[in-house]
Amino acid sequence: MNEATNSAPSNIASNATPAHVTGANPDPNPAPDGHNIRSAEHLKVESWLREDYAAGKMTTDEYAAAMLELNEAHEEAPDTRTESQKTFDATFPPAKPEAYAFPPPQPGEQATPELRAADLTTRHWLSTALFSREHGSALAVEADRVARKIEHFSEAQHELFARSERQTLEKLWGADTEKNLSTARAFIREVGEKHPELIQMLNATGLGNSSSVIVQIYHQAERLMARNGEPT
Repeated sequence: MNEATNSAPSNIASNATPAHVTGANPDPNPAPDGHNIRSAEHLKVESWLREDYAAGKMTTDEYAAAMLELNEAHEEAPDTRTESQKTFDATFPPAKPEAYAFPPPQPGEQATPELRAADLTTRHWLSTALFSREHGSALAVEADRVARKIEHFSEAQHELFARSERQTLEKLWGADTEKNLSTARAFIREVGEKHPELIQMLNATGLGNSSSVIVQIYHQAERLMARNGEPT
């Protein structure tokens, strides 16, 4: 996914602030099966693999296979989930970063270090946000499609895009528009606590204005609220 520069107000991320500033729980979703708990040695190897992938020393398939092997060798920490969360995760299994299926590069498109770094960043925030393979892959495909569509927009075109997409959301959600946007923004704030580059990316590319991207983010927020027994 190519990056564009945009300074138009974002429908979802323009005023996103760290969760602890707003009083939200910065880690409201216990990691499934100790997913985020790693030994120092494990983290070191994982970092080496990321660096090699970002430097172009490994293909996506090689990186995925190496991460899978590393994670299979990892002794899981105690499972801190509630019984209801376990049941929910059986229906929507949270995926590891390497499990998501991203769109392949376009013909003639080079896998630059910047694109590889963006790939890794996206995979890790999707995993932090407990996206299943199916839902995370679908969001990545849609984000790539929209990003390619708007990557060469002028500032004026980004402004028009933001307004048009807001109107699309209002037609879809009606009186619930602001409430649903608030839910999506809170979700972005929480994930942005661990991955501040997510908020930067949504703003810089204009993806934070895309109605289709926002709707998928909102639905994941809904799923996590249901997972934690919170009213939606």
